[in-house]
Amino acid sequence: MDPNDKYAWCLKGLLLSRSLKHKAAIECFDKALKLDSTNVHAWTYKAKALTAIQAWQEAEKCINNALKLDPDFEPAKKAQKLILWTIKVKSKQYNQKLKHKSKKNNDIQSSLL
Repeated sequence: MDPNDKYAWCLKGLLLSRSLKHKAAIECFDKALKLDSTNVHAWTYKAKALTAIQAWQEAEKCINNALKLDPDFEPAKKAQKLILWTIKVKSKQYNQKLKHKSKKNNDIQSSLL
């Protein structure tokens, strides 16, 4: 593989991501972006891989970069919806866990009094 071929890095990253090797895929997308920071495909696929490893804030930054480059790029628009939905769901789940822990702690404290 030509180490200066941004498309090859992007394709390798995509194949790794589809094989659930997301961290290795992200490294490939980073190499593609180092060669061409305007590669909307690399930004989009990196965002998807970051979502898969639950790095949602970084994924959101990447997808925003993709959409700045090409606001009409349909895969990036779909990925953005998925990322924002995932952040919303995970945030709600996290808040529910905190609420449950807080209630449990209050119950324990009440039983000690």
